[in-house]
Amino acid sequence: MRTIFYLGIWLLLTGHATAASQPIIDIHRHAPLSGSTDSESIDAMIDVLKQHNVVVSVVAITSPEQALAWQDKSDRFVLGAMMPCPRNLGSPWYYCFPQTQGVPNLQWLRGRVQSGAVGAFHEMMFNYDGSLPGDAKLAPFWALAAEFNLPVGVH
Repeated sequence: MRTIFYLGIWLLLTGHATAASQPIIDIHRHAPLSGSTDSESIDAMIDVLKQHNVVVSVVAITSPEQALAWQDKSDRFVLGAMMPCPRNLGSPWYYCFPQTQGVPNLQWLRGRVQSGAVGAFHEMMFNYDGSLPGDAKLAPFWALAAEFNLPVGVH
C-alpha cells in the first residue's frame, strides 16, 4: 500500500512538471476597461504570461484607444474586438465602443484587421445584449471574420 502511495505521489509530481513546461495558449483575457481601477499594467501582464509559459494570449479590447495601447506591446498578444456590448442602465451607456453603441466601427475594424493589429473577434457577446447570432447588426462582422478567416470567440 505504501508503495502505491509513493508511486502516486511520484506520478503527480513528474506529471505536473511535464505539464508546466508545455506552452500555454490563453484564449480569454481582458484589457482593463477605460476608467477601470484595475492596476494590472501591460508590462505586468507580460511578466505573468512569461512566468506561466503562456506563449499567446487573446486579449479582448473595447475601444480604438485600447487597441493603440496594446497592439505593439508584445508578440504574445492577439487582440480581439469585444462586441456587441450590453447597454448599461445609466451613463455611460456603453463601456465598450461607446461612440458606436457597443460595436466597433466597421471601417475602423477592417483597417485594424488588415494591418494585423486585430487578429480575432473576442468576445462575441450577443447573448448579453439580447441579440441572436443571426441579428442583422452582426452580419457585417460575421462577413469580415469570414473574409479574413478570423477566429471568433463566443461568450
